[in-house]
Amino acid sequence: QEIPSSYDLIYAKSRAYQENPGAGRWVADDESRTFRLAYSVPAEFLSRFWASVVQKANLHRIETRRGETVAYYQNPRLLFQAHDLKNVFARPNLQESLVLFRDNILAGLDPEQLAVQSCWLDVGMRDHVSRQRHGQTPSQNDQQSHHEPWTLLWKSACCRHLHGRLSAIAPEAPLDAKYYRSSLLRDAGIYYAKAKSTKSSNPGHPEFKSPGIIRAKAYNCKKELFGVMFNDYKLFSSGSLPLLAFDEGMFKDLAGMNQNRQRAFTPQLSRSHIKRAWEANKRHLRAISSARRYPNFGIRKEVTFRLDVILAMLADGAFQPDQATHTGPMMQEIMLDPTSDTQHYPFWIVPTRMINDFVSTQAARFILPLDDIFQEATSKAAERYSSSSLNPVRQILAFYTAQLFCRLLIYALSDEDEEQHFDNWIWKSVWSVRLRGREKAVSERRGLGLGSLIDSTGMLWIPQSHIDWQHGHLSLEVLIHLYMARSPLQARLAHQPNVQVLTSTHVVVERLFQEWLRNAQLSHDTNCPEKADEYANKAIVLAVEETARAYYQHFLAKLASY
Repeated sequence: QEIPSSYDLIYAKSRAYQENPGAGRWVADDESRTFRLAYSVPAEFLSRFWASVVQKANLHRIETRRGETVAYYQNPRLLFQAHDLKNVFARPNLQESLVLFRDNILAGLDPEQLAVQSCWLDVGMRDHVSRQRHGQTPSQNDQQSHHEPWTLLWKSACCRHLHGRLSAIAPEAPLDAKYYRSSLLRDAGIYYAKAKSTKSSNPGHPEFKSPGIIRAKAYNCKKELFGVMFNDYKLFSSGSLPLLAFDEGMFKDLAGMNQNRQRAFTPQLSRSHIKRAWEANKRHLRAISSARRYPNFGIRKEVTFRLDVILAMLADGAFQPDQATHTGPMMQEIMLDPTSDTQHYPFWIVPTRMINDFVSTQAARFILPLDDIFQEATSKAAERYSSSSLNPVRQILAFYTAQLFCRLLIYALSDEDEEQHFDNWIWKSVWSVRLRGREKAVSERRGLGLGSLIDSTGMLWIPQSHIDWQHGHLSLEVLIHLYMARSPLQARLAHQPNVQVLTSTHVVVERLFQEWLRNAQLSHDTNCPEKADEYANKAIVLAVEETARAYYQHFLAKLASY
């Protein structure tokens, strides 16, 4: 199921780096390039390689502030970490998988050099729809439904029930759980939990004697459909995309303000780079939505234990199929008609084609208005004689609308945490925060409250009052009451302080200038020459300051180009 089903999808996945616009150089979060810096060491040379590392580490000395030299890196430990081994060790039952792991991995390691108490092992299982019925051949009339690919989705309520059962296994080692909403649906989601470190409990620590669950997760395999290869990145997740709501003029002004906040010169993005990234994301989504062949997608459940606990249970025969039936394969026929089967299952069963169409349609709900917003900024920039005074104001409103739709687009295509504090302005109506430096001071902040709408209707519906449908952006009456926290997912250029400065520069200054001119004219008409001169002088000073600021930014841009 991890193999793309069409050439267009393979091409889109292989060009995933084009979907995240960069500044022309490698940065810490650009993982698409780190794979080029990785080198593999063959197993037969690992022993000599590590011996040379230990030798050099033992010889290295560091001088302290007191002038003493210490062997800070003496006797280093080698960390082994492996992922994506499910298909390698997948066997019909847990006993066979652990025996294979023992014979192929542990047999090649020296037990004296291995800190077993510091080793963790993921043990999991997968539920999926079998392509062939167990012990039965489908009839001629059932051929089409039998060969139709199906997708399983975890039920949100069952994820919470699973957390309760896992927590009851070792109550002395509590688990800290997080729940993720799938594709903006109330009743479909995934689950992740990890051990909570307390004074009396820390299952992941080598010296902790009592066994416990270190990590646990339940997730949907359909994430492979909308995933990318070799990149910690999601579709449309670049924080720079909302900047396309600005034309070239406002984009350069925002870049200039951001440059003034930097201690050193950093290469800036251009609008054309972001536009190409937007088109690359749409190309990827088109390849997914237009696929003609779909696989079966199941669900997975994984729990992480300490390796010494698993090995002790393996030696005692606790995983033998005749000792524990839940460690082996389970075949069951599920009737799609809910009235004919009263047994409960923790997952939804949906045709893969329907899931693909639903997610693509959800994404189109946001891509189409975003395209209109971005195209309007492009067309306005192309109009040579455009002098509308509302143009900067509309672009600011369009930018905030694009921020909202881009975040909802990411939620529509993936599984996202329901409780990310920087998205409170999207999901919560009201929330309170304590002010820094004031012990009893509490500030109340407001948001759009879309989370309660999902809870009540099952999926996302944006209220009519939230959108100015005539102009195609967030309603100004709603926007002025929102508190948008600084998000780590935003590009530096799109941080709220920069946008607020841009807003005050283009909107407040223009409003003040026009207001002072009107007041000057009104004072002149009412025979108040002193007041008229005062307002006129304010308008002149403001115009001169803005002209000087524009010239100063132009001069800096010229210097930076040489």
